[in-house]
Amino acid sequence: MNIERSDQDGARVYALSGGLVFDAHRDFHGVMRGLREDTAEAVTLDLSRVDKLDLAGLGMLILAQEACEKTGKPIRFHKPPRILSDMLSLTHPDRRARLGQVLRDAA
Repeated sequence: MNIERSDQDGARVYALSGGLVFDAHRDFHGVMRGLREDTAEAVTLDLSRVDKLDLAGLGMLILAQEACEKTGKPIRFHKPPRILSDMLSLTHPDRRARLGQVLRDAA
């Protein structure tokens, strides 16, 4: 997985490309560190170039959402894979409701 960091309209943007899968957890750790330490007012995870997603990747997105909740930063998923909503419904129905607006905004 490749990660590009940029700023856009006051938000920190992390553009992810490649597979958001178990093997990418070390790369994603840098995103998590940035979410906790960054002073940006909002966060966007650009998922438009993610071509694979497994349950570990889903877990990484949930961790990112939780980190933003703890710091009070809004998070937005830009163009998430369609499978993300289905995976949330099956594995984390409680989170599906909390992330529902984020996913609707991204569609």
